[in-house]
Amino acid sequence: MDPVHIPGAWQSGWISTGNISFDPKKQKHRMQECKDIETHIQELNIHLNTLSDTDEVEQWIESLEEELQVLKEEKKKEELEAISTKKKVQEDKEKLERYKEAIEDCIEKGRKEGEFWGIFEERETELERKKTIVKQEEAKNEETAFFMQLYASVKLLWRLGDAKECLMTLINIEKQSGEVEKYLETDEKKALKAYQKLIEWRNTTKKHFRKRERPLIHVEAFVQTKMRDLWGKMEEKLCRDFRGNLEKIGWPNKIKNGVIPDSECFQCFRTSFQTLLIQHQEIIRSLEDKDERIESTNVEHSDVLLPFLIMSDPLNIQFRYHFMEKRKTNRIDKPEWFYTYILDTISSFSDFFCTEIQNIVDETAENDRNSLNEFITCLLKILKEKIQASMKFLLVDVHIFSHFIHETIKFDNVLEQDFGYFPYKGQWNGIINTVLGKPETFTTWIELEKKFSMEQFQDIINLTISPDAWNLDYDSVDESETKPTVSSLRIKNLIEGITDFNQKSVFFTEIQSHILRSYYERLKSATDAFEATFSRIIQAVSMNKTDEIIHGVKGLETLSRVYGSCIFIESCLFDWDDDIFFLELWQDFISNTEKDKIINESSNFENMTILQGTDQGSLFSEISSLYFNLHNRIEKLIIRHFEREIKEELRPYFKINTWSSSENPSSSIIMSCPVSIQMVDALTLIDSMLNFLKKAVSHLTFFQIYKQFSLSIENLLWNKVILKNTFSARGGTQFTRDVWELWTTCSKYIEKPEQNMKKLEDACTLLSLYSSDDSHNKSISNVGAIVFDLYKSPEEKTQYLKEIGIKHINIAETRNILQRRIDCWGQ
Repeated sequence: MDPVHIPGAWQSGWISTGNISFDPKKQKHRMQECKDIETHIQELNIHLNTLSDTDEVEQWIESLEEELQVLKEEKKKEELEAISTKKKVQEDKEKLERYKEAIEDCIEKGRKEGEFWGIFEERETELERKKTIVKQEEAKNEETAFFMQLYASVKLLWRLGDAKECLMTLINIEKQSGEVEKYLETDEKKALKAYQKLIEWRNTTKKHFRKRERPLIHVEAFVQTKMRDLWGKMEEKLCRDFRGNLEKIGWPNKIKNGVIPDSECFQCFRTSFQTLLIQHQEIIRSLEDKDERIESTNVEHSDVLLPFLIMSDPLNIQFRYHFMEKRKTNRIDKPEWFYTYILDTISSFSDFFCTEIQNIVDETAENDRNSLNEFITCLLKILKEKIQASMKFLLVDVHIFSHFIHETIKFDNVLEQDFGYFPYKGQWNGIINTVLGKPETFTTWIELEKKFSMEQFQDIINLTISPDAWNLDYDSVDESETKPTVSSLRIKNLIEGITDFNQKSVFFTEIQSHILRSYYERLKSATDAFEATFSRIIQAVSMNKTDEIIHGVKGLETLSRVYGSCIFIESCLFDWDDDIFFLELWQDFISNTEKDKIINESSNFENMTILQGTDQGSLFSEISSLYFNLHNRIEKLIIRHFEREIKEELRPYFKINTWSSSENPSSSIIMSCPVSIQMVDALTLIDSMLNFLKKAVSHLTFFQIYKQFSLSIENLLWNKVILKNTFSARGGTQFTRDVWELWTTCSKYIEKPEQNMKKLEDACTLLSLYSSDDSHNKSISNVGAIVFDLYKSPEEKTQYLKEIGIKHINIAETRNILQRRIDCWGQ
């Protein structure tokens, strides 16, 4: 019998205020169905023990009714889904009935027309064909399995063949090496011949191994190791006597101290040296005849003679003790210590190797060798080992690394220039190649060096660090030349201090040209700032302390500093074009190979524009043109500065309105009368500016600037004074006196300054003509009568004017000036 459903009978657990929550959301997951009414009543009796428990019954009943409503909705939904499913099943059943009827009709029709059995036969044929295919595949699988077994057998046979060949190779190497060791104890010559025979066998075996489809790498490695070990034993035996004779002659300490060895001991040393040299070279030649490298030796320099390597061993031990162990002399920031040690060692033994050892070598087949170079090559071995061990520490600090590089370059130069070092075979790129041979190391160093150089550059132009950076240096060049600034001199030293390096192209484009361009940009920005402050917009504002630096002598000094820097760097670029370093770089560049190399190696595209011009000109053509254009621009600014400053100081002079005073002076009053007070300040400024400019720039530049300045003064006085006023005899004389004082001031710095103001000179002559004596040839009346005479030809008038000294103004200008004299028509 189905259990009776009672609302609320889904509750599980204790029904009490402490254990039951009447929240419908919480009740939803805690209901379970009771079996019958009695059980439910028992549950109620258990949990409703007190009256207080009934307070929540109403709320509980409401929650149960809500639950009942939810269950009814779910049941209704399930009924709707069941009806929908039943309807769909009915539709599917009807479809199946229709398909069944169609199939039965088709079969019935086939039977009547005789086609049914044909369809059946076709199906049966298809099944037979598939069975045949399956049988063929099974047979093929059996064949494949057979061949797989056969291949496994052949592979095993190959492995057995390889094993046999390996065993034969190992037997032969052991047999022949044993023969060499046997002769080594009794007859060294036979041991050498046996070793040569072993080398020939090794070469043949090696070629055979290379032709195999599957090289026996492990066997080759074993043979190689065996050969090295055997050569080590031979070398030890061959060198034993030589080492003993070295000790007898007192190598190296007694030889270093100049102690002459005993003649008998030295003769034994001489014999053992030649014997070792001959025996060692026999091995080398046997390898060279077979076109093989000396892979069997443990000598790093395969072209170095063995006796020299043995002689360098005690010196290498001393070097290792001082500079590669925990000693106070092992300092990475002092590379000059171990470089000096190596150079001192070479210097100490140079006479011994150049005389005694060279005589021994000359008596052998190796007489084309230089004994000192051989000795140096051996010493460089331990030096390279020291550098390679120090590389990881060098890259940490840019200053230490840069110092290390420059000391290494100095060391290479001493080896080449003082000792004439050059290895016997191949090209020597210097110890610097050991430091910077790897591209990543070289790139790192270039970045560090560039950073360090730019730091130096910033220190040079920074006024906080270098307060005298932009001061003119009057002692560094001749008096007649343009004076450079302190910063330009330091830039030159910086550029020249980083030229001695074999990676010329990258070093030039990344560092040197970058510094030159940066300095140019600094000078250009200073010029731009001056010109901006110089503009009329800035002048319209009341001057402040910043503006004061562009006025008077201070402004001229500012421009002269930039100008002097430009001229000096430009002259340096001109000199560097003839320098062997930059000539070689330019020759490398104009060849296509080096040109492509520079472009590929350089990461600074902006600096490459300096190089990537035509193949005409020179290395510095473009950067020189930048400095040239800048210095021309500054010259024009200096002239404009002169014009503006003089014009400002002459403004009171232009406002004089007493030129037409009627007082008539005598001819002797011109030089005796004082200069116009309005002219004094202008003359003082002209004197101070010309005085400074004369010291700061070259004579040629000074003359060019003065010429433009004099033309400006002439135009100002002509347009602002002569053509704007009328003059009496006194006024003309006063104006002439003022102009003469101007020429007197300028004459301190240039001869005959009036020659650059010819028109002004003629005007002064006309304005100062006599007026009292009509009979005088230069009276205003006589000159005016001829100039204004309508019956005289222009040629006659011009000739007359030349006679009285008027040579540079035409007749119209002469008339205009004469009309400025108020007494021109009064005579």
